[in-house]
Amino acid sequence: MYQNNFTKPEITTRIRNLEQSQEMQKKLVSVKSKMKNNIPNLIDLRLVPGILLALLVLNTRYYYFLPIVLVLYTNLFAPRNKEEVDISEDYAENFLRPILEEVFPETKLLYNEGLALDVFELILPGSDKYNSNCHIIFADSYKTEFSNMTALFVTRDNKGKTIHKVDFTGQVFQINLSTNVKGHIRIIPSTEKSILGSKNYRAYGKIRENEREITTESIKFNEDYSIFATDDFNTRLILDPTIINILNTWREKMKVCLYMDENQLIIAFDSGGFLFPLPRLKSDVDSLSIAGEYEKVRVKLADFYELVERIREKL
Repeated sequence: MYQNNFTKPEITTRIRNLEQSQEMQKKLVSVKSKMKNNIPNLIDLRLVPGILLALLVLNTRYYYFLPIVLVLYTNLFAPRNKEEVDISEDYAENFLRPILEEVFPETKLLYNEGLALDVFELILPGSDKYNSNCHIIFADSYKTEFSNMTALFVTRDNKGKTIHKVDFTGQVFQINLSTNVKGHIRIIPSTEKSILGSKNYRAYGKIRENEREITTESIKFNEDYSIFATDDFNTRLILDPTIINILNTWREKMKVCLYMDENQLIIAFDSGGFLFPLPRLKSDVDSLSIAGEYEKVRVKLADFYELVERIREKL
């Protein structure tokens, strides 16, 4: 019977107890010190508006020099090579891996890698470049794979300058399993509509020669999504009213894209940010905790995992 590990309160309790142990506390103090030594002394830019406001209230002209001070401060204290600022291993091994071990023991983690490029090309064929990290292979029965991903497309402005624009920022899940799908099914969100009412799919890719567009009985679903498939029968079998309602609800939170073929299910969540990002400032390191990192993502991962499982049940 399926159980969503991210919703189990006993796992949250175990993670908190692990962090509060004397041995772990001693280890984390040492790790944080090392991480902070490898982070440049950057000024937290979130403080800049407050500093400017204070200088204006004090009726001083010194605020003109603030940008110059910021640049000099950054250049003088910033590390000179990449190795000095690489804290990903310390973060992954000491803050992320303990979480994964409690949720799914024997889970594999490759923080500086992402899913295979062809996975991203299947769900966002219209993009030109993909950046990804935090590749996790959960030790569940299906070896569900996860990674953060940003997709970009390259264009030029009116002066001919190359510009990179973001198509997608979020999470991708892949499950390798045998399905009954003949060919493939793509369920993609429409990004916007033209003046004439036609849908625009941008990075998700418009209908292809071998595909057929399939509509459902849900008006809302047909407005927010398009189904391009080579397998009419299994598409209608999978998209029962329960799945349609779930996807309609998801569309109110974020764009969701699904791709299915004979051997895999891929689901992409355009959440607008990464999960388990590296701390950028020394103050961020000070506030790091294993339990805290888990709480930041637990609900979102639980929701993601729930949708993955509901779709998988239909395959």
